[in-house]
Amino acid sequence: MVTVNIDTTDGLVNGTTGILKAIDYGRHKKTSEKRPLRIWVLFDKSTGIATRSKCQVTSKTSSISQFELDAIRCRHLYCERWKSSNLVVQRTQFPIVPAEGITIHKSQGATLEKVVVHISKNVKRSMLYVACSRAMSSFGLFLVVNSGTFKPPSEISESSAVSIEMKRLEQNKLVPYFKFLQTPEDNAVQIVFHNVQSLRKHFSDVIIDPIIHSSHAALFVETWGCRRDTFELDGFYEVCRVDGPAVSNANPGWGSIAYVCTEPSVRESDSHLAGF
Repeated sequence: MVTVNIDTTDGLVNGTTGILKAIDYGRHKKTSEKRPLRIWVLFDKSTGIATRSKCQVTSKTSSISQFELDAIRCRHLYCERWKSSNLVVQRTQFPIVPAEGITIHKSQGATLEKVVVHISKNVKRSMLYVACSRAMSSFGLFLVVNSGTFKPPSEISESSAVSIEMKRLEQNKLVPYFKFLQTPEDNAVQIVFHNVQSLRKHFSDVIIDPIIHSSHAALFVETWGCRRDTFELDGFYEVCRVDGPAVSNANPGWGSIAYVCTEPSVRESDSHLAGF
């Protein structure tokens, strides 16, 4: 992605995205150090037409015609420490940054509709899991393999630390520390509390959540709701709701809704639940 306005009349502006195809290198006149001179980027056909027609050089490393690529040279940026100082720092760099590229480590915690995973030769199982699980569904997951044939990582051995710990967890059932969690009373009330951060966005997940539907009351905060929003939860009725100041837009950080189950056996506790 281009980070500066190279030529606004030619479409080469800040935010324009393309595909890096080649890098031309040269030697510094004084130090003979190898340095990148220009990069060749493939943009949309309607972008960079004038720039391509004016280009007098061809790429030394790319087989693609120069009439399809745009040459971008390094730029010099000057920064002054302060106005009264004579110290000036010069930074030389190409005005581009990765538009969509990200490392697997950096992607942890992200949820994306479409993910392209570039698989190296000796990718670890844990790394592959993290990368592939970023996609919301298999329809949005694409794998790119260097060798052309995908070879999955070897299976986890039974003697590995992970296998041993999983077996231990299966054999040793977790016993709640508090007694009231071990032997719940018949008339106990189950309440679900969730910081939903936009109920409008996640309502499709809420309505199919079995834990919520098995509870007596459901409390949601940071709903980011507006007065025009309608959230009807089957089997529950709304007892309390607070919306943000905006009427039609999202209210980040605002809002709460309390629902109570419509079962007759639970309605006796409605007066207590409405105060939450």
